[in-house]
Amino acid sequence: MRKTPEPASRDCDPYDISVIIPTRDRIDDLIRCVNSLRLMEHHKVEILIMDDGSVNPIEPLLRKVLPHDFKMPLRVMRHETSRGIIRSLNELSWAASGRYLFTMNDDAYLLDHKSIDQAVHVLDSDPKSGAVALSQTDSTGRQVSYQPGNTLCPPIMRAFYGERYRTGNSTEPAIVRAFYGYGALIRRSTFINLGGYREVFFYYAEEPEYCKRMLAAGYHVVYIPDGHVAHCPNQVGRSMARITAYMWRNGCYSSILNESLPRIMVSVPARLLQFLVYRIRIGGTNSREESRQWGLGWILREMRRDSPRLVRERKKLPRSAISRWAKLRTPHPYRIPDAVSETQPHQDSIASFARGGDSYSPNISMKKTACANK
Repeated sequence: MRKTPEPASRDCDPYDISVIIPTRDRIDDLIRCVNSLRLMEHHKVEILIMDDGSVNPIEPLLRKVLPHDFKMPLRVMRHETSRGIIRSLNELSWAASGRYLFTMNDDAYLLDHKSIDQAVHVLDSDPKSGAVALSQTDSTGRQVSYQPGNTLCPPIMRAFYGERYRTGNSTEPAIVRAFYGYGALIRRSTFINLGGYREVFFYYAEEPEYCKRMLAAGYHVVYIPDGHVAHCPNQVGRSMARITAYMWRNGCYSSILNESLPRIMVSVPARLLQFLVYRIRIGGTNSREESRQWGLGWILREMRRDSPRLVRERKKLPRSAISRWAKLRTPHPYRIPDAVSETQPHQDSIASFARGGDSYSPNISMKKTACANK
């Protein structure tokens, strides 16, 4: 991993939220996304966009079509050649100035301001919340099947379980394993201190690995099912064969980076076997060319190429964090903090969550100072 830059020295963060959006060759989606951010104008917000090697630079096109009354600070950075989404997100995070990062896909957009307000309230009120995951909806606001409470996306789960598969989405606020990049509010100081995303992943599955490290550092992810972000995946450059190959490759990388050696000896072969079973069960879903290009051989070649870097960056997580991660296969009930009170976190509630108790209710509110929750 590249050396993590130190956060800029500030007496106060000048913004409440830094919206970070990586994009490439999807100007129409990006315009819709940026226009929707006007719903956040009652917060102090900056917008940072990384043009990750678009054929035609997106900044002049974007600024040309934005309304004249669009007043939110907007900065566009650019890679002349693509360096990948994960590198883009890290660079945007280092450049950001807000207390919180709101990460968005360029093909996602806000439907209302209440989702953001509620997410900010959780991070303001619960110092152990490292991120708030918002629910994923279609353009009408109806929830889709793939939510942060799921471990794998529905096509993969259905390949293994067929008609027995159920989404298992939480219908109430919950502590979950991970957020996903279409729309989540992240505590920036924690993200910087943990080194951001693993750039060796390059593409896909960076959020769950980060959330494992965040869990080990004592933070959790809160999922708000009625906090909606519309996500209408653009199929430009999207290949399910490529996505699944990166998903399993990066699952192996996560094991190597974070687990004990005895556990790695079991988990990595198990993941590779899972991948083979998945590819057999989906049969002819992918073209023969895609199957060859993104098959087991590709994963093994990638692992061999990246093995020196994985060894250098490896840092085993405590067994307690691995155990808590396993328990979060089932979302853990969470009560959103009430309005302002002066009480501190109930340490017994936090300890109960660490032991796998029934729920976690922070019952906190931070005093609102100019530099709260850095």
